[in-house]
Amino acid sequence: MHLSKHSGLFLILLSLFFDVIAQDLPVTFRDDNGKYGLKTASGTVITPGKYDYHITGKFNEGKHYIVSFGKYGYINEKGFEIVPPQYIRAGEFSDGVGVVCMEDKKAMIIDDKGKVLQKFSYN
Repeated sequence: MHLSKHSGLFLILLSLFFDVIAQDLPVTFRDDNGKYGLKTASGTVITPGKYDYHITGKFNEGKHYIVSFGKYGYINEKGFEIVPPQYIRAGEFSDGVGVVCMEDKKAMIIDDKGKVLQKFSYN
């Protein structure tokens, strides 16, 4: 049987879809008010739509940044805010830490509870 390039891509995407369903990983949804939240792949709402920004990609180390009223924070895969939205920027977690920026051109390295591990300035 000959598969075209599109058929192969379709099979890969279908496989990934069923992998997400099987693991019931969190996926983003947008509510009627245009706010974003999380639900399981089977449809159970984890976090109601309350964020301004689409929660994209996978959770790094079980965490993902969120944006509420223009401020960044972090949630975990269960939808709990582990670091409340309070920063002007936030990056992905890596090696147990995240980098966040404040309005005064200061940045910090924080742990998953929001504890400041190091401060520095940026231009």
